[in-house]
Amino acid sequence: MTKDDGNNQDSLKPNEILIAEFEYSSNVTLQSNEEFSRVTNLYLVALGSVVVGILGLNTDNFNIDYLNRGLSLIAGFFSLFSLLIIAQLARVRFTWFDSIEAMKKIKEYYLEEHPELNQAFHWNDLPKKSRLGNSSSLWAIFISIIGSVTAMFSVFFASISDENREFLPGIIAGVIFLIVQIIVYIIGLRDKKSTVENSR
Repeated sequence: MTKDDGNNQDSLKPNEILIAEFEYSSNVTLQSNEEFSRVTNLYLVALGSVVVGILGLNTDNFNIDYLNRGLSLIAGFFSLFSLLIIAQLARVRFTWFDSIEAMKKIKEYYLEEHPELNQAFHWNDLPKKSRLGNSSSLWAIFISIIGSVTAMFSVFFASISDENREFLPGIIAGVIFLIVQIIVYIIGLRDKKSTVENSR
């Protein structure tokens, strides 16, 4: 072995690399959750402010047709916004799961080298990525319901008139948009690697 080979082996320290990888995976998880919290809070605050503003609006000073169109556009905007939130929530969940999967592999490596460490770990199995009871899925359901309600009002205000005040088109639109959001969330949770392998 040459002197350079010895120096290269000394510079490549597996423990330091694994520790850095573990810390990186942990930081990615935290950053994803923080990013989602900021966007979700912005969505809820903006939606709440608009609702309060609409409830306090003096409709006597506005043309009713223009007012309905404006309300329809606002509701439609928040429906699309909720769809983006759902897509991001799925991405956050996927990133979180990918990070803990990487951490689990590092833990398994150390358990092979030091089996006595097994009693120091609380969990050994990964949670299900699409489990309904996790906080990510509950948030997805909550945002989806809000998005479907705003979609319903968007269609209702767009079609309302003196002769037509039916809620059925809006209800149908709300149900369809709810299904679309759920599909977007489920697709976002799919493992890209598994999808590529299954398509071969």
